[in-house]
Amino acid sequence: MRKFDFSSILALCTFVLFCQSCLGNETSNEGTGNQNAAKAERENTVKKLAFTQPEDVQSKDGTLKIYVSASDGNNQNDGTLSNPVATLAEAIKRANADSNADVKIYLRGGDHYIDKSITLNGDELNIKSLAISSYNNEKVTLSGGITLNPKSFEKFKQIGGNVAIYSIAVPKEIENRIDEIAKLRSTGFNEPINKPIAAELFFDEEPMHLARFPNDSEIEIQKVIKSNPDKLLQRSVFQFDDKIRLNWKQRNDVWIAGRFSLGWSSNNLRAQALDLGDNLITTLKTPQYGFYATADSSTAQIKAARKLRRFYFFNVFEELDTKGEWFFDREKKQIFLAPLGDLNTSKVRLSILSEPILAVKDLDIPLTIQGIRFGYVRGTALELINSKNIKISECNFLNIGVRAINAENCSQTEIVNCRIYNTGADGVFLSGGNRTTLESSNNKVENCEFYNTSRYFRSYSPSIRLSGVGITVANCYIHDVPGQAIVFGGNDHVIQNNHIKNVCKEFTDMGGVYTGRDPSATGTVIKQNVFENIKNPFSDMVAAIYLDDGNSGITIDENVFINCGSINFGAITINGGFANKLTNNVFIDCHKAYYCKYWSKESVKKTFFDNPENLKKFTEVVNIKSQHYSKKYPHLAEFLNYQTANRKNYITGSEFHNVKNYGYGEGFETTEKRTETDKKSLSQRASQKIDGWKIDRKDLKF
Repeated sequence: MRKFDFSSILALCTFVLFCQSCLGNETSNEGTGNQNAAKAERENTVKKLAFTQPEDVQSKDGTLKIYVSASDGNNQNDGTLSNPVATLAEAIKRANADSNADVKIYLRGGDHYIDKSITLNGDELNIKSLAISSYNNEKVTLSGGITLNPKSFEKFKQIGGNVAIYSIAVPKEIENRIDEIAKLRSTGFNEPINKPIAAELFFDEEPMHLARFPNDSEIEIQKVIKSNPDKLLQRSVFQFDDKIRLNWKQRNDVWIAGRFSLGWSSNNLRAQALDLGDNLITTLKTPQYGFYATADSSTAQIKAARKLRRFYFFNVFEELDTKGEWFFDREKKQIFLAPLGDLNTSKVRLSILSEPILAVKDLDIPLTIQGIRFGYVRGTALELINSKNIKISECNFLNIGVRAINAENCSQTEIVNCRIYNTGADGVFLSGGNRTTLESSNNKVENCEFYNTSRYFRSYSPSIRLSGVGITVANCYIHDVPGQAIVFGGNDHVIQNNHIKNVCKEFTDMGGVYTGRDPSATGTVIKQNVFENIKNPFSDMVAAIYLDDGNSGITIDENVFINCGSINFGAITINGGFANKLTNNVFIDCHKAYYCKYWSKESVKKTFFDNPENLKKFTEVVNIKSQHYSKKYPHLAEFLNYQTANRKNYITGSEFHNVKNYGYGEGFETTEKRTETDKKSLSQRASQKIDGWKIDRKDLKF
C-alpha cells in the first residue's frame, strides 16, 4: 500500500487555493465581502488539512524554530507556524528555556511594535546559536513608533489651494509621557550622541520636519552682542538680518539650527528669548566655537566659513505652512501636520522608543539577523557591545533618531547587504580588535547603501565611523549626506571599492573620507574607490580624502576622483602628515588633484608633544615605542625624531584629465610627469571601476 505524504498534499491544496484566490482578486470590488468570506473559508480549509501533519517546534536536525506574528499571534501559543507567539521578546524567552539548542526565530510580516528594549545578554543565554529573520521574505518592521489612526485626524485649516493642516489628539497611551517623549534637546557638534532625541513624525516612511522659517533658505547673523566660547553654558546674544520682520505670537520653545561659527560645526539650539522688534536672539547655551557674524573675517578659519554661517528657525507653530511640516503642541496635547499625501491611504508613525530595539551584550554565540527593517526609534536602533560572531544581513535601518547600529568592541561582526538611511547621527559606529597588540577585529561593512544620514548631528557624524583594528568597508554606496562619508581612527583598516558621491555639501575644512590628529592611527589602506562630486560651492576647503592634523602611514591607491577638489584643497589633501603613499590614482575634471601641507617641527611639537590630550593618544592609549608598533610601522621613528627626520609623502603613477591644478604643495617626493592622459582611456578606466563596483555589489533585497 502506498504511503501518502501529507505535507505534499497540504502544499498542493494550498497552491490550488492560492490560485483560486488570485483569480478571485481579478474580479470587481463589488464582491469584496464575499471575497473576504471566501478567503476566510480557504484559510480554515488549510488549517483543517494541517491536522494531518502536526507541526513540531523542534525540527529533525535539532533546530528549535519559533514563529512570531504581531497581527494574530498570542504569547500563550506554542510558537509554531500556525500558532505563533505575538512578540520577539517572548520568542527569545522560549528559546532560552530550551538549553543548548540552535534557534531560528521567524517573524511574520507587518509592524512589530517594540515598547521596551529587547536584550540579549551572553551571560544569560543557554543556546548554541540564534538566527532572527523574516519569514519567507515577508516585509517585517521592528518599530519603536506607534501608528496614528487615520480616522482620528481632523482638518484644522487650509492654506492656499494645496496645503491643508490637520490635527490629531495625542494617543492616550503616551499622553502622560509627553514631556519625556516630545521635549526637544540640543543636538549637533560636541553634543552627546548617546541620548535620544525628541519624537519625530513620519509620513509613509518620509521624515517630516518641524515647522520652520524660512522654508528653503537660511538667515544671516548680522551682529554678535555677547558670545564666550570658553563658557559654553553661558548665554549668548546675537542679532539677525534686520530686513526680516517677524510677528509671531509664540515666543516659547523656538529653536534655531545652523552653522554659527567655524565651517565644520553645526548645532541645534533653543532660543531662550526672542526680541522680534530688534531681531535679537538669546540662547541658553553657547556652541563650542561661539557665535560670529556672517561677514566676520577676523581669522582665516572664520573667513573661510562666511558663506556657510547662517541659520533657520524651527518648531514654530505659526510657520506650519508647507507640506511635510508638523508641530507637537505639548500643552494642548495635539499634533498638527501638513500631510504629504492622502491621510486615509497613508501610514503616519510617531517615534516613541528611546532605547535600542535590540541590545546585545557579551555575546559569543553565532547571531544572525536577516531580512528585517529596524526603525522609528528616538535613539539607536541596534546596539552590540563586547560581542562577536554576528552577521547583520539584508536589513533596512530607517527613520532613526541617533545611530542605526552602534557596535562597540566587537569582533567577527559583519554588516552586509543592508540599506541605512534617515538617521539622526552616524549610520554605523563599529569598533573592535586590540590596539595594543594590533590584533585584528575582522569586522566588515560590505555591499551596503547609506544616504541621508546625520539629520540632527550634521557635522562629524559620518555614515560610517571606524575605530580599533582591522575593519573592512567594501562595495558600499555612500551618497547625499551633509558631511563625511567615512571617519576612521585606529589601525589597519581597508576601505576598498566603494562609490562615494555628493558628500560634504554643507561644510568646510572637511573630507569625504577623513582621519586626523592621532599619529598612532596608521596602516589603513584606501584603494580602488570612486569619489564623485565631492566639492562645495560655498567652500574652497573640501577634499575627497583628507588626512588631517599629522596623520601618517596611510596608503591611497588606484582610486578614481571625478569632479573633486577645490581651490585650496586637492581631491587628496594631507595636512601635516608624512609617509603616506599615494599611488596610481586617477583624476578627472578636478580643480586640484593633490594638496600636501608640510608641518614645521615647531608645529609638530606644539600639536602633539606639548598638548597633553594628544600626547596620551600615542603614549598611554597605545605606546608607539612598543615592539608591536615600532616593528610594523617603522615610520613612527621619524615622528618621534621629528626635529631631525626628513618627513615626506610619496606620490607616483597618477593620471590626469581636465585637471586645472595638479597641486602637490610641500613635503612630498615624486618622479611622475605632470601630463594629461587621453580622456577616452581615463573615462574607460573610471567607468570600469564604477561598473566593477556595481557587479561586485550584491542586489539589496530591501
